[in-house]
Amino acid sequence: MFNYIFRLEQALTMDVLISAAFGIEANPQENPDNPVAVAVRKAMTRTTFERILLNALLFLPFGNKIISMFPSLLIANSIPILKIAEEM
Repeated sequence: MFNYIFRLEQALTMDVLISAAFGIEANPQENPDNPVAVAVRKAMTRTTFERILLNALLFLPFGNKIISMFPSLLIANSIPILKIAEEM
């Protein structure tokens, strides 16, 4: 039951973000397999290792230099949504 409510809340949040940021009516509540909704869901998802690594790097004095050397640490999950934004 909780998982169902969580998915509905997540879909509503994505719908608001997608329509506000990109001006697209994706309607992820009714169509969760919409390419835009899938790309946004992937952009918001990070593994536990990625979260720990990014948080550790942000607290290290030289962490910003490491992140600037490897920008894919920050944007790897966002590439599909960036491609959709470029097409618009």
